[in-house]
Amino acid sequence: MALTILSFASCRKDPDPIPTDTSCYSKVYGVRSEAIHITDTAAAGQYGFIDTAGGQIGVVSVVNSAFSKQGAFSNADSCYYTIKTVRGSYTGNVLCRVTAGSSVSYLTDASVKKLSYQAIVFNRATNRLYCLYNDTVNKVGEVTISGGSFSVTELVRLKARTTILTGITADNNSGALYCLTGDLSVSYLERYMPGATASSVTDTLQGGWGTIMGLRYNVNDSKLYYLKINGSPGAVVYREDPATKAQTMVATLQGYIDHEYFSAALDPCRNEYVLSTRTGVGWSSQMYVRINLASGLVYKNAIPALYTGLDVAY
Repeated sequence: MALTILSFASCRKDPDPIPTDTSCYSKVYGVRSEAIHITDTAAAGQYGFIDTAGGQIGVVSVVNSAFSKQGAFSNADSCYYTIKTVRGSYTGNVLCRVTAGSSVSYLTDASVKKLSYQAIVFNRATNRLYCLYNDTVNKVGEVTISGGSFSVTELVRLKARTTILTGITADNNSGALYCLTGDLSVSYLERYMPGATASSVTDTLQGGWGTIMGLRYNVNDSKLYYLKINGSPGAVVYREDPATKAQTMVATLQGYIDHEYFSAALDPCRNEYVLSTRTGVGWSSQMYVRINLASGLVYKNAIPALYTGLDVAY
């Protein structure tokens, strides 16, 4: 598959036209990081879209390595957002924005407390950005951009009182948000509908921080997907019905999965769960993986550097 570099002029630009021979067209976006350690924020990175067949990234912009496990492509302004970490921390309070015209800017936190945000998602149903963060307790907030800064408005305090915030995903049909939090041994799935006054815990999963990750919602079947490291070494991708808690094993991955260097996204057009991680003895290599959610077939590509902040524009 040939790569075509984006060349849009501004943030507010109509998305790429949908080909006439398909009803859905998508691109996987992320940041290729050249850093050798998760706290090495001085290292250069490259933002762009990923060739899903070969796993190679088409460079659009050079950014400071973000290392955020989640990115968010906003259909409201055709911009990509990801949280930029601060040295010595896995979280951050700087929001990196890349416009459709490849312009990069770093938005500062306008709040007084300068909170640490751990995950960001764009909700196509509400046309808004949301984030997961901790301010004494775990919270979901709405992200508002203004000039060169951003602010977060608290929407709800999550019921699960845990120390680890793992991820947030959106049901782009109904607008519901699903959060994954946990501690050292247990993880919690929690549902929140924007506009409601409370959230609800939909399931409790055995396996805590560093074990369960990559929570994503699939609009094709209204199911949640996540990866669980089983330590054999290897991992399993699960499908879960948020209404019934019924779980199905989708695919098994062989080899080591690095929970610190990990990012995942769900491509509804190809019906694929995609991820990037470090692997190999001594974490000597990186891989980009595509999993067909209908057949369970796994496609792996060796890649030259880690891709972080994965998200899908469609």
